[in-house]
Amino acid sequence: PIIMLLSWLGISDVAAQQAEQTEEPIAFKVGVWEMLPLRYQSRMLSSGYSVDVHNDSVFCYLPYMGQVQAPEFDNSGLNFERPLLAFKSAKGKKGKTNIAFVCRKNMVTYQFNLTVYPNGRCSIRLTPSNADSIGYEGELVDTTM
Repeated sequence: PIIMLLSWLGISDVAAQQAEQTEEPIAFKVGVWEMLPLRYQSRMLSSGYSVDVHNDSVFCYLPYMGQVQAPEFDNSGLNFERPLLAFKSAKGKKGKTNIAFVCRKNMVTYQFNLTVYPNGRCSIRLTPSNADSIGYEGELVDTTM
């Protein structure tokens, strides 16, 4: 299921087959340039915002705009490093790859859904269990982690 992404990343066929068999997450980084809040206008972002998946962990550094139903005591927002609780990848239509993963920070569960297009562009839908979902647009910037 992740062969398309692995091929785009330049990983050999043997490595792609092994990853497909084990369903282990692969290392990648998505640089984010636009935020698409549910209740507000979209905003272009300065550089430096990203989502990384590496060594079975998520490294998230994203801004957030939206309604929070149950605020956390930890006020670091969407800036965290957490272990992956689930990871799934599947080949989509027209060469797209769909990636879904979950992590948890304190009492909040974060569901990430990424669509990676053949040209490297990425759409991210992030759904926290305590707040409005939010979208981001970006691109693959590092696949050699």
